[in-house]
Amino acid sequence: MEDQLVRKPTYGSTVTRIQAQGHRKIELEYKTGDKLQTKTYAGVFNTTTFGCLKRIDTTKAGLNYATKQALRSIRYGAAAKVGIQFKSAWWIHKLKSHNIKKGGIGHSDLNMRNCVYPSYNIYDDKSKPAVLLCSYTVQQDAQRIAALISKSSDPAQKLKAEAELKELLINDLVRLHRNSDMTVKKLNDLIRKEYISHHAFEWYQDPHSVGAFAFFRPQQFTGMWSKLIHPSGDFVIIGEAASPHHAWVVGALESAVHGVHTWLEMNKSHISGAKDALKLLETSEDGNPFVGLPPYMDANTSSWQALLAMNTRDEHLSKMKEEEGIDL
Repeated sequence: MEDQLVRKPTYGSTVTRIQAQGHRKIELEYKTGDKLQTKTYAGVFNTTTFGCLKRIDTTKAGLNYATKQALRSIRYGAAAKVGIQFKSAWWIHKLKSHNIKKGGIGHSDLNMRNCVYPSYNIYDDKSKPAVLLCSYTVQQDAQRIAALISKSSDPAQKLKAEAELKELLINDLVRLHRNSDMTVKKLNDLIRKEYISHHAFEWYQDPHSVGAFAFFRPQQFTGMWSKLIHPSGDFVIIGEAASPHHAWVVGALESAVHGVHTWLEMNKSHISGAKDALKLLETSEDGNPFVGLPPYMDANTSSWQALLAMNTRDEHLSKMKEEEGIDL
């Protein structure tokens, strides 16, 4: 995909400011190391979480009021995952008659809450090392696990600092998998002997996410989401938060299709090939959920949102011209 682009992506940089300067003219200011640079684009599709976007200066980006409120107030859920690498997939091969032969999730009320059994390694050699996502937690459960996750960037120091977390999860694994064929002592000895290493991660500790996924409070969805998903001029917010399918990759993908469709509808008279692209985005196939606009969005509604976005853009540019005397 990158080979097809005339202007290549910029990596390892932080966007510091977004400013609308005219029709199909948005300036991005970004920092690479200590160097501050700017680039101008016809449109910007923002995929960051709202916590990250709030740190970017968007005072002159032309955001509508509801979007500004959403960036400040929509809650992002906490989530934590801990994966443990073992010498072998003991849950597949060493639980005797209770071997777990399929991928899936084991739910519990233990500290680990959800133990996720991967399906990609079911047929691997039984002597090969394997990783078990032994804990996947959200909300308060994730925050409690996160209290035991080290923030050290040194792997050895991090593992040492997470000794209590390791002990807690191994004990939970024993309690979850004990059965009539494996006594608690045998299972405890087995899991400890199989342990190689682990990795724990919590999304609120990551400055590039500041939370795992959008978790709308009461009335926020009805009051903000409909405004959030129509562009603020040539600035378009996409990602799982801009879809009814919060927290899911499918939501992020659907929001991208809708966002591109709305922006092209705004600018179809000025961009070569835009009308052909719109037809492609609107084409659906019976039984194929991967083409066409999302099921919650039709072409007429998306076109109406494009009209609202054009009004938002014109109002913002008129205000800038009046306040700053800039001819836009």
